[in-house]
Amino acid sequence: MTGYAAGDVRVTNCYTGGHVPPYHLAVKFLALFLALLLAGGSAWPQQGRRHDGKQQRQMREEERQRLRDDMREVYRERGERPERPRQMTDAEREKLRRDIDETNRQMRRK
Repeated sequence: MTGYAAGDVRVTNCYTGGHVPPYHLAVKFLALFLALLLAGGSAWPQQGRRHDGKQQRQMREEERQRLRDDMREVYRERGERPERPRQMTDAEREKLRRDIDETNRQMRRK
C-alpha cells in the first residue's frame, strides 16, 4: 500500500470496487425508518397505562372496605360470626399425623 502512512487502514467494498451504488443510501434510510416505526409502535399501547400506583392501591383499598362491609351485613343477617376452630390437643395432633402416615403408606402400595 503505497501512499498511506503506517497504521492507516483503507476500507473498500470488495463487491463494488470502492464504488457505492446510490440505492445503498435509500436502503439505509428505509431500514432506519422501519426501526423507528417499530420502536414507536410498541410505545403507543403503553400510553394509556400511565396510572398512578397510589390510585390503583386506593381502588383496592376501597374494594376491600366494600367486602368488609358486605361480610358484616351477612353476619348481622345470620346473627352470629363463624366459630373459630379450636386448637388441637397434642394427642389429637399425633393421631392425625399417624392417620395421614398410614393413608400415605396405603396409597403407595396401590
